[in-house]
Amino acid sequence: MKKKAYTYHHTHWDTEWYFTEQHSQVQFIYHMQELFEALDNGWIDTYHMDGKSNSMEDYFKTNPEAKEKFIKYVKEGKILIGPFYEQLSAFIAPGESIIKNLQLGMDLADEYGGSCKTAYLPDPFGQVQDYPKIMNGFGIYDFVFRRGMGDVHKLKNNFWWDSNDGSRILINVLQGGYSFAGLAFYQGRLIENAGLNLDKKGIISLMHDCEAESAIEGQFLFPAGKDNCPVMFEFKNLIKQYNEQSEDFEFIETTLDNYMKMLRESNVDFQKYQGELYTTQYHRVHKSIFSARPDIKITQDKTERMLIYEVQPLMTMLDKLAIPYEHGMVLEAWKLLSRSQTHSEATNSDDVNEQILARAKKAFLLAESLKTYLTRKIAVSVPKVAGCKPIVIFNTLPFKRDLNIKLNVYSKNKNFKLIRNGQEIEYSIITQEKVYGGWRRKHRELLDSGRDYYLSTIALNMSDFEGISYETIYLENDIFPTLRAIANSNNTYIENDSVRVELFEGSLSIRNKQTDLFIEDAIYFENSGDQGDTFDYDYPTKDLTVITKFKDAKVVSSYETKEMSSMTIQGEIKVPKDLDSRADGVLNETLPYELTLSLKCNSEIIEVKGKVLNTAYNHRLRLVIKTKIEAQTSSAGTQFGYVSRTTQPEELKYWKEKKWLEEPLPIEPLLNHVSLADENNITTIFTSSTKEYEIIGENFTDIALTLYRAVGHFGLPDLNRRPGRASGIPECIMECPLSQMIGKEIHFSYGIKLYNNKVDGNIIHRDYVEFATKEVYFEDQEYNRVFTPMKYFEVNSLTSEIPTKFNLLELRNSKAQFSTLEKSNSDDAYILRIFNNENFAIDAGELILNFNYSKLEWVDLRENPLKEASTTLGEIKSGEIKTIKIYIV
Repeated sequence: MKKKAYTYHHTHWDTEWYFTEQHSQVQFIYHMQELFEALDNGWIDTYHMDGKSNSMEDYFKTNPEAKEKFIKYVKEGKILIGPFYEQLSAFIAPGESIIKNLQLGMDLADEYGGSCKTAYLPDPFGQVQDYPKIMNGFGIYDFVFRRGMGDVHKLKNNFWWDSNDGSRILINVLQGGYSFAGLAFYQGRLIENAGLNLDKKGIISLMHDCEAESAIEGQFLFPAGKDNCPVMFEFKNLIKQYNEQSEDFEFIETTLDNYMKMLRESNVDFQKYQGELYTTQYHRVHKSIFSARPDIKITQDKTERMLIYEVQPLMTMLDKLAIPYEHGMVLEAWKLLSRSQTHSEATNSDDVNEQILARAKKAFLLAESLKTYLTRKIAVSVPKVAGCKPIVIFNTLPFKRDLNIKLNVYSKNKNFKLIRNGQEIEYSIITQEKVYGGWRRKHRELLDSGRDYYLSTIALNMSDFEGISYETIYLENDIFPTLRAIANSNNTYIENDSVRVELFEGSLSIRNKQTDLFIEDAIYFENSGDQGDTFDYDYPTKDLTVITKFKDAKVVSSYETKEMSSMTIQGEIKVPKDLDSRADGVLNETLPYELTLSLKCNSEIIEVKGKVLNTAYNHRLRLVIKTKIEAQTSSAGTQFGYVSRTTQPEELKYWKEKKWLEEPLPIEPLLNHVSLADENNITTIFTSSTKEYEIIGENFTDIALTLYRAVGHFGLPDLNRRPGRASGIPECIMECPLSQMIGKEIHFSYGIKLYNNKVDGNIIHRDYVEFATKEVYFEDQEYNRVFTPMKYFEVNSLTSEIPTKFNLLELRNSKAQFSTLEKSNSDDAYILRIFNNENFAIDAGELILNFNYSKLEWVDLRENPLKEASTTLGEIKSGEIKTIKIYIV
């Protein structure tokens, strides 16, 4: 009996890669002409458009007349689009970013006639563990993907994938790939002279493997298509031809929705799996991909954090107060970010990487401009106090907290008071400078007299700051404060009640003052060669690893106040200039660096910020944090939970012998935080910059954070870690000199926290969110009109009166984690999303609402109602995401 190959006609359409979006768009316009021709003439019945919708958005900008016909074919089930807006690589995309991708994709698909019910990610490099709960939140219960599963999972290609909240999706893995037979199928030689795929595996043999690994004997899902594949006008005739030629296979046309429905109706007892899918056995997942072009990743990360934790909550709060929520601008920023998620790991040509970077910068400027405009609008509108300038400070998280913040303030005089709730409050001056504020002229005698002002950087502690709120403090000029302090300077250490960090005789040490744990050389740089490409790190055959501590470093500035302390270190890292120098053992280049370490009085997090100027070729630079914790596994944050990853995979012993496609080196993605733990202690690293880590050291005690890799090619063949063909384009080795990062200054930002006992994932994630959320404030002053470009423009105050302080809402006595707060796209309602970051149930506490509302409703991720809610939020089960919709009166 013939094996049934259920065949779907598709294209995998990268918007950009080694080609730009302009190249792709031109190709796509003519592709659509051919697709319409094929459907109009009945040459094909169905066509799958790669599981996304954004290509059509671009197409209709230039071809609006085609929209009506397209919608007709979508409604008839002949063209299948969505549910994603754009294909994405999720390991460095936060949860809200994935949610926005699906929201945008499904909304757009609905506008064009309806979304495919099956999620489809044919090419991303591995699958994150939280997909089932995210997809179920959108009513998606079937998922087809390609990369990440291997023999270690002991699964057939069809299985139930579960999340820790009870969510479940049915899986079909394209273990042979989405295009392994596409060209042969298109050219009419699938059965006779089918040939080999890119990895030199026989196409017919792979088809037999797909059937053998199917959970249903005698059938499998078979993709007919490839990258940017033209429509196959002869698709029906090809099906007929192959059915006549093949003794082994019967080809049956299907769609993904129909095939997954058939799986569900088969009554097979599918296997069950929980966790991420990230093995390198059958497909390359490029485990070291997250350190190429860190400038792109850092820009995307800071934009996502600003939108999620600052801009959306700020806009929601002010919408209730006086300023309507601006949906269009926020969605535009998310679209710009989502459009870059497919290859935002920077596995592109230089031209494309520069376009992605420009797109990410545009999204950042949109988010930053929204934050600046809105905070300024409130600052110019709050009640005036004679002789004072208002400074409005915002808490954009829904928890009451002590804000220990650093502000830049402007004053006419050197001396000034700060007033909160009618009472003078204490602050410390870190730096202060006198600045000329008049028009710039060529000659000194033409300068305006009396236009000087003072710019002061101050430290301020504001306790009991309510959740999702703002307060106004007033700066009173020319009054000598009674509660002001000037920062004291120390040269070699910073400390608070919990921790001490000290530079002594070239060693940067950390002491936990509560446990007396002392870690010498707690932070250092590690540099090694990299003969890889933008897809993968690869260790050179002749390498030289250089460890740089702080022997010749200098503390160039430092301060200590009651509120916080900081010290800045400068030095140089001596490295080989290139691979030839590295092979010769010559250190003939220097990388200048600056490292700033800071502590707040009320926080145990050591903030580590820095920058390195790259001047060398083909190398990798890492910042290493010692922990003294011997660990077999690391615990890394995911979108809505955490995952355990082994520090030394067993597969390293045999991957070459078993011909894996890539070495399973435990270089891992760093989405938000990573921890090492033993029975008594936990050390956690938070990131707000670079996105890759590895646990190293003799006993796996050190966390190596990749600052950057400098490489110069888009795909290379026959690497030590990745044998065989070049990734990317096998026929062409493409140079990408900009990925060498020569002359680029790479910035990084981490937090280090030493927990003294066992803590759960909710505590760690709450600490991450506070670390990742920056100060939000604005001072209404006229001294400096250009400290931000938007300050130069005049702004009207609000026509309605607003209070000096305002509190929208607050989560009280809650162990839940904050995902975001935004306004509904469809109703006059606010959307608050929370989740449980642990594997046991928690109490979500009480929701305090300081405004009138008509009803509360639990909704899914598309805002479909689930059940009535109340301000007593109740229990959140293990790993659960919950969204509450608050209807405004």
